Amino acid sequence: GTIRIAGASLTDLAAEFDTRREEQDRAFQVREQKLTRCLEELQTKEQQLERTVQYAKEKGLPVSLLTVAINDFQSCTDLYGRPTGDRILKELAGLLVPLVGSRGFVARQGSDEFAVLLSDTNREEADVVAETIRSAIEDQRFAVETGIPVELTVTVGVASATAPTSADALVQASQDALRRSKHEAAAG
Repeated sequence: GTIRIAGASLTDLAAEFDTRREEQDRAFQVREQKLTRCLEELQTKEQQLERTVQYAKEKGLPVSLLTVAINDFQSCTDLYGRPTGDRILKELAGLLVPLVGSRGFVARQGSDEFAVLLSDTNREEADVVAETIRSAIEDQRFAVETGIPVELTVTVGVASATAPTSADALVQASQDALRRSKHEAAAG
């Protein structure tokens, strides 16, 4: 005879165990691939930033860095779930890339931020790009499972320099500008 545990044979239980292990292995591989892509993207962003700043420094050209932060994004992910939040981030990135075009580089930065690096772009031009991004995102409706479109707003920190001293200084200036913009929005 066959040994049965709660109506299932040992063969059935072993098959179920193997199936679950395979599912866990696939889930682990997916997480590992996502982490690898994230690290590669971060490395690419850092390399692009360093190259652009170094070139601007050597040639005496302006360079600008925008930090685009989604306002109250945590509430969105709390309400609709992390997978929906991830889809919204991808949709937002898909909106940013064509807006920036060939004049810049877009990369995810943090959980609710994007960095937009604009080479050969002075402060006035960067402000125009920032406003274009802000208004395009405000006009966009992001789809979620409920069928109710989600409206997002962003705050943009803009930093520009001609022949910047370092990539780190430009990043810090952009983060500082973002904090000031958020503070001004909250106060007014």
